[in-house]
Amino acid sequence: VPSGEVLSFGDENFMMLEEVGVKEACRAAFVLVAGGLGERLGYNGIK
Repeated sequence: VPSGEVLSFGDENFMMLEEVGVKEACRAAFVLVAGGLGERLGYNGIK
């Protein structure tokens, strides 16, 4: 598990990483699986 990095809002490192993140956001994808058991999909387990 990555330990992560502690940032302070507004400091130089925060601003640099925020800029990088905003530029890369267009390459991100998110999937939201909502409710149900998935039985109509032919899956027997809980999603």
